[in-house]
Amino acid sequence: MRETARTRGLADPGYPYESPFKERLARSPRWVLASVLEYFIRILPLPPKLTLLLHRLRGVRFRDRSSVLVRPLVQLAPRYPEDLTVGRHVFFDVGAMVLTDRFLPESREPRFERGRVVIEDNVYVGMGAIVLSGVTLRTGAVVCPASVVYEDVPAHTLVRGNPARPVTTLPPVDRGSPPAAAVERPREEVQYDENGLSRNAYVYEQSFFKTLFSNPLVLLRSFLTYCVLTLPIPPRLATLLYTLMGVNFRDWKTSGIVLPIFMDPIHPRGITIGKFSHISNQSLIASHFFDPYLPGFCYRKARVTIGENVFLGMGTVIGGAVHIGDHTMVAANSVVLRDVKGNMGVVGNPARAFARLPSKKRDYELTVDRDRKFLDDTGKSADIYHFEHRIGRVLRDNPKRVLDFFLDWLASMLPLSSYLKASIQRFCGIQIQDPTRLILGSMVYLERLAPGNLSIGRNVTIQDRVRILAHYVEPSVQGCYYRTGKVTLEDDVFIGAAAVIANNVTVGRGAVIMPGTLVVSPVAPCTIIGGLPSQVLGKRNFPAEVP
Repeated sequence: MRETARTRGLADPGYPYESPFKERLARSPRWVLASVLEYFIRILPLPPKLTLLLHRLRGVRFRDRSSVLVRPLVQLAPRYPEDLTVGRHVFFDVGAMVLTDRFLPESREPRFERGRVVIEDNVYVGMGAIVLSGVTLRTGAVVCPASVVYEDVPAHTLVRGNPARPVTTLPPVDRGSPPAAAVERPREEVQYDENGLSRNAYVYEQSFFKTLFSNPLVLLRSFLTYCVLTLPIPPRLATLLYTLMGVNFRDWKTSGIVLPIFMDPIHPRGITIGKFSHISNQSLIASHFFDPYLPGFCYRKARVTIGENVFLGMGTVIGGAVHIGDHTMVAANSVVLRDVKGNMGVVGNPARAFARLPSKKRDYELTVDRDRKFLDDTGKSADIYHFEHRIGRVLRDNPKRVLDFFLDWLASMLPLSSYLKASIQRFCGIQIQDPTRLILGSMVYLERLAPGNLSIGRNVTIQDRVRILAHYVEPSVQGCYYRTGKVTLEDDVFIGAAAVIANNVTVGRGAVIMPGTLVVSPVAPCTIIGGLPSQVLGKRNFPAEVP
């Protein structure tokens, strides 16, 4: 972590992440209102203008709220909204997150310091992007999808990656003046160029009433998408809903999805998904992309084609004109912005190939390899287990799993204390040493298929949208099977927002995992890691062993 990002723009340090309710109420009565409004914003399908008004009531400082655009699942300073300043003509795309608190690695107890975030005029923050505490996005900055911004972004600069790095300098444009011709017409036939991009550009429309009269199907599709994202509906029903919205499943009965998943309600007809493909939860698939070179906030439609027998890991982001070949696996938190050849394993932001994979059919009905054993040194289970997303069969074979998924949804969505969330997870089988000394954020996914393989120590902090799994798709067998491993979080560990921990991993005592990081190998005690692929950023300044 760079010193400038730690010290510039930071307020009084040393706040506990979650102190008792009475203590927080006595220190700041406004906190109750801000927390209630933040919860409503997160779970309700509110019109964009109303969402921004509620953020203003929470304390976010807007220079001109009427010029700001916001899409679903955006989190603006969940804990200290008054430390966020937003300029004119700013656009927060789906799943973007702005954090105004930073973990204090020097403290043994989970404590945080506040940091101001300033977003100047004419800025775009992409799908799933994370802006960290103490950062300033200068005028005209563009943050690409799923990027994690550690440092200030210069004016008119496009940044990408985790951590975000400058890619190109953009010409100055006025985001407040969209081109008059770029207006979407209902039932218009989209014309694509040789790259799979629409020849026309379209204006993002945030006015509820204008959309209601000009293109009401967008509102209906957006509402259905919100239901898929926030309600505990069966995967097959979600697949059917997306099919009705216009997503082209080659055979929706053979595709497996794990909720929540976001599929583009603006241009769902641009998404094609092949047979026997599996999409993991918290993935974002967009068949349009923001065009940074046009004035205003405009987008171009695109074709996204996902081949047969493809597996997308948790938190995968797909944007723009992309074709993913058959029998491909995309690792968790990866960002796919270009075509991927078949039979490839890809990982990273942006995604890059790391392995060649065999051609295996992911049909749920195939059982030819069900008795196969693995005697390798990976630490994974010797046996393989069958993925099953058909709720009728799960109820018949393992009804407790359905109950566990429902309880997991309650713990993720309801405004419960960390102790209650930890108690629910412990009931579901997670090995939690002390529920009173575990902090859990919202929309956290903890291992469900093999909960007993996840162990969590004391004084552990897990922020929003973190995913921890101890099962892994086995690519070398026919059918849809997984193997299990063990994940251990030792004492005093901090896991930042939207991080993913997978594989056979032990996160050592006192380790710090920065937001958006993918962890697939053991982490040494007192180590600070971040990025995708992950790298060591520093060391924590207290001993790993307690006397």
